[in-house]
Amino acid sequence: KYKFYLKIGLTATPYREDNKIDNLYYMVGPKLYEENWLDL
Repeated sequence: KYKFYLKIGLTATPYREDNKIDNLYYMVGPKLYEENWLDL
């Protein structure tokens, strides 16, 4: 079993038809920040 001090999850596809984005939230926790791609 691994113990992590910090976990970062990045995705370019936050909206998926198969709802697999929930797997990311399960692994790293809830979304804390979101940026509009037009502002980048």
